Amino acid sequence: MSAPSTPIDLMVESGPVPIAVRDFGGTGLPLILVHGAGGNLLAWTTTAERLTPHHRVVALDLRCHGRSGDGPWSWADALTDIAAVADHFGFDNPAVAGHSLGGSIATWWGREHPNCPGIVNFDGHRGAETHPDNYVGMDPAQLAADLARLSELFTGQAHAMGQPLAPEQVEAMRNQHRAQAAGLVLTEEQAVEIFDRNLTVRDGQTFLRPGPEFVSALRASLLEDDLFPVLHEVRCPILVCLATRDLPAAQAFGDLMAAFRRGLDRDFARLRAANPAVRVVEVNASHAMTLEQPEDLTDRLVEFLAGRG
Repeated sequence: MSAPSTPIDLMVESGPVPIAVRDFGGTGLPLILVHGAGGNLLAWTTTAERLTPHHRVVALDLRCHGRSGDGPWSWADALTDIAAVADHFGFDNPAVAGHSLGGSIATWWGREHPNCPGIVNFDGHRGAETHPDNYVGMDPAQLAADLARLSELFTGQAHAMGQPLAPEQVEAMRNQHRAQAAGLVLTEEQAVEIFDRNLTVRDGQTFLRPGPEFVSALRASLLEDDLFPVLHEVRCPILVCLATRDLPAAQAFGDLMAAFRRGLDRDFARLRAANPAVRVVEVNASHAMTLEQPEDLTDRLVEFLAGRG
């Protein structure tokens, strides 16, 4: 499929699940962009526009997000969706880049496609709620208490995702996203557009996507399938960009997140020593790095993938 001169939206069938795609055009090595949990393809707009001089760029809404259809969640399902998008555009061997959950999905893609020209993972590793052994240097009693608090928080969030939103709740959430835009390379209007894309209306009531079924399934898979064994098995070139600052929302779990980061440092050090295909760089940003520093991260991506097509 030829590249458009302006972005085009379309739907791609992945089995029974329609996947929403934005074709940003561009020339060069095909590149598929995968957003994180709770996001959608609009989060890539600034990055994609900077990438089109170097790459043929396509972004998708993950299933259960944005304008894509609902369906069961598993890593295999996510890879099937990416493969459907690649096949639709005739991309024989695309590079894949992702943020957060999208970065983890890109890593799984890299493991399954050892000849992939390159994977770029923006701070996708393990979930904040993980096995106790992955938190380093924390008092066991405090660790157990903090993990119980975190589990309760996530359970409440999953329940809330299934509840209809009153108009005043929707507007309050929009205002929250407008306020958050101040710390990101986003206008207030763009922040609201990203939020609104994950709203859906059923039987006259407004809900936020993804729904509780997806959230619960994802939570279970993150607990069951640690990404580090996958990273050790990747044979294609992969760049992992690690955040070094916590999100403001994580401040209530400061000690837990510090122990979590020490666990990441330990396991990435082991990974570097064991797998030469993996390049790990630290970025002076939070987990929202792709919206905080899109120019820097785009430059890193372009440099890493240069000459790999």
